[in-house]
Amino acid sequence: MKFKFIFISIFSLFISCSDSFSQNQRLSVADFENKINSLKNEQLIDVRTPEEFNAGHIPNAININFNDPAFQSNIQKLDKQKPILLYCAAGGRSARALKIVNDLKFKEVYELSVGFNGWSQSGKPSNK
Repeated sequence: MKFKFIFISIFSLFISCSDSFSQNQRLSVADFENKINSLKNEQLIDVRTPEEFNAGHIPNAININFNDPAFQSNIQKLDKQKPILLYCAAGGRSARALKIVNDLKFKEVYELSVGFNGWSQSGKPSNK
């Protein structure tokens, strides 16, 4: 009986947490592009430096530099109820940004796992 109670408790905890995990994902280029095209009111965030951003970025992205000491306070200005899509150059900074955004309790967050480099190599559109 004790085992059954423990099992049910752990299972319930897992189920209650699963929604938050399902809304925070690292995506391939194709899946990231699908999210951009299917979401409404998304916040597309390029976390690279302004110099990298100005050299080329995904259309409609805004730049919030991960290396800026004010990064976290700048991210907190975003709407937590609207989906966020993050990317950097190759996936390192955006993975760290994803953790920060998750810690700040944003509702729905996606990250481009291969970054802008992977996006560009796939022949996807960019702005300069």
